[in-house]
Amino acid sequence: MRRWQAWRERWKGLRGWFLSTGAEPAAINYPREIARLREKKAAGAELVMTQPVYDPVVLGRFLDDCAPLGLPVLVGILPLASYRNAEFLHNEVPGMQVPVRAYYAVNVLRLNRFLQLPDGSLFHAHNRLFAFGWALGMLF
Repeated sequence: MRRWQAWRERWKGLRGWFLSTGAEPAAINYPREIARLREKKAAGAELVMTQPVYDPVVLGRFLDDCAPLGLPVLVGILPLASYRNAEFLHNEVPGMQVPVRAYYAVNVLRLNRFLQLPDGSLFHAHNRLFAFGWALGMLF
């Protein structure tokens, strides 16, 4: 809270809008994406808004690489509605990467209490909420 108040005081009275830019943390050509972000900052960008990110490793790498720029980052959030939705985003939307665990998280809501893991073993959930929490565990 203290951080937010300091930020508000810094920008108080200047204006009610920002020059923002977009970025793709999971870009295929990641070095080019970071180089373009530097150019955008030099052109006057004050805020970075990302595409939705579902992998904490990808997000961590991106935030670490953005830190020297000194720009605030607004991370994109897009809840996964279903397995088909996750599959569509992963396969049809350029640059979108949905990790396997996220597929399990949305798919477990329509499955039984047993999930077959990629290594062939079975995961037994005591209830669907437990299974959903387990599947999301890797994401948070």
